[in-house]
Amino acid sequence: GEQNMGDPQTLVDFVSWGVKEFPAQHYALILWDHGSSWAGVSFDDTDGEQGINLPELDTALRTIQSQAGIDKLDLIGFDACLMSQLDVMQTIAPYGRVAVASAELEPNDGWAWDAWLGQLNQDPAQDPAKLAGAIVDSYQQYYEQGNDDTVTLAAFDLEKIGALHDSFAAFSDAMRKNLGDPYQAIAEARSGADAYSQPKPEEFSAIDLGDFTRLIGRQGAQGEVAAAAEALGKQIADARL
Repeated sequence: GEQNMGDPQTLVDFVSWGVKEFPAQHYALILWDHGSSWAGVSFDDTDGEQGINLPELDTALRTIQSQAGIDKLDLIGFDACLMSQLDVMQTIAPYGRVAVASAELEPNDGWAWDAWLGQLNQDPAQDPAKLAGAIVDSYQQYYEQGNDDTVTLAAFDLEKIGALHDSFAAFSDAMRKNLGDPYQAIAEARSGADAYSQPKPEEFSAIDLGDFTRLIGRQGAQGEVAAAAEALGKQIADARL
């Protein structure tokens, strides 16, 4: 029957049922629906546009972990808009090994499911990182003929998100403590950084963190702010598969 996909209990019920009915050595959980960054995912058009916010997603994944007896899901993916955000990754990091998500709005067709599932069928023993790479590569190949430079998809090692968050916190602290001299560089970097959710970037205030850290150095920031920005940029690159 009709299910409310924006109800976190529906997610819990589905995964618990799936693990019981189809036990496996590896599990991937992919949420395919509307996404809104920090506001959540799976907004159900037929149930008052209710969605699963990040605290609810955290609770649902913790319940799944307990009920299904899974230490960590091998892969957590979002075939949804705007979900490749640091706060989203922090939410799911305790429950998965690898994540795949888009920082930008996704085209209506979503992922190239036929292509990457075909590769998985040919090599079912592949590790989560290789599967994540296949998802990203097939997505890029599917849309490369469309000349759309807003198409994004990335895979991250969730076990490195904690270190990434610590580096982000150090960068934030450095900017607050030293806002005087580098203020102009910070402001210009923020204004020039790639923004997501066009044509209404102010709706989510989502910018590319890696681009921001690069631009701060180029705009002339020095000292502790520049060092923290460089360290954060390296941490992002290290976490990205």
